[in-house]
Amino acid sequence: MGCCSECGKAGGLMYALVDCHNFYASCERVFDPSLTNKALIVLSNNDGCVVSRSNEAKSLGIKMGVPYFQAIPIVRDHKVKVFSSNYTLYADLSNRVMQILESFCPEIAIYSIDEAFLDLRAFSGVNLSQYCRKISQSVLQYTGIPTAIGIGPSLTLAKAAQYVAKKILKVPVCALEDYPSQKKWLAHIPVGEVWGVGRAYSKRLLAMGIQTAWDLSQANTHLIRRKLSVVLARTVSELKGQPCLNFKELESKVVQHQVIKSRSFARPLYHLEHIEEALSHFCALAQNRLSSQGLQTKMLQVFVRSRLFNIQKPYAQAASGVLAFPSADIRVITRLAKRLLFNIYQEGVAYQKAGIILSDLYPS
Repeated sequence: MGCCSECGKAGGLMYALVDCHNFYASCERVFDPSLTNKALIVLSNNDGCVVSRSNEAKSLGIKMGVPYFQAIPIVRDHKVKVFSSNYTLYADLSNRVMQILESFCPEIAIYSIDEAFLDLRAFSGVNLSQYCRKISQSVLQYTGIPTAIGIGPSLTLAKAAQYVAKKILKVPVCALEDYPSQKKWLAHIPVGEVWGVGRAYSKRLLAMGIQTAWDLSQANTHLIRRKLSVVLARTVSELKGQPCLNFKELESKVVQHQVIKSRSFARPLYHLEHIEEALSHFCALAQNRLSSQGLQTKMLQVFVRSRLFNIQKPYAQAASGVLAFPSADIRVITRLAKRLLFNIYQEGVAYQKAGIILSDLYPS
């Protein structure tokens, strides 16, 4: 458990991305430690395809997203352990991970069930690499989930640093700090792996001779905007160390297996009805996203958190509920969400944040 040798002083670094290794597979190992160092895979809804693999399963050649029937020969020949998705377990462990992250950094944007961005701009004078190593060690100690953390002056560079830590250096923390190291490591990242590029843009960039993240960082921003898109031009600026993405907007993203809607309140909320009002708004936003994606949900999680740094003891709770049948009905979602909120609400607490997570998603 080391760190990239280039990591060190805080410098101008501002953001970190915390990513949990093979999250669903790691959760199964927390639940059953005998699975450690064994090849295992986790399957999607109705056991359709592979959605998580341990490193051992990856080394056997099992691909992410492959239909399960195509993986059966490898599973049979190498005695790979196979699990159906247990979203209740995953949501509970995800909530524990996020609570630990918030205890280290109050400004956090949950990006998916296993990823969160940290805003480190307030940590001036702190050795961010050492601080993030403490975060990684604490998450592993208290949840059993291994993580990789990338640090950079923009969200995209933090994501790139996380890729380097996880895929290339295989260390818990890496910071793309000074110019030489940044060039060295960005040159190892295929352009298709850059956050925000995607498959379609990747093909066009390769046709332009842009093969790596470093190549893209050196591209002419105006040319990229004119030939491709404004969004990709922002990615170029981010790779140059010029922040363009809104940190707060990251908290309301659709991911492959979840819809997350959450927000930190402008002022603390104390009364149940006020939190219910905010939660109803989150439910409406989440349901709208479900409908636009042609999806239904079967499991909801509601979470609330107080201020973490004040005289009052911090309060953070979450509750999960399962619907009898998958649904995208706003009435059904809101009714269950309010019932879950009632179970975890505590009077006298100054609530600073609340949110809803819809998971176990099915096509409508």
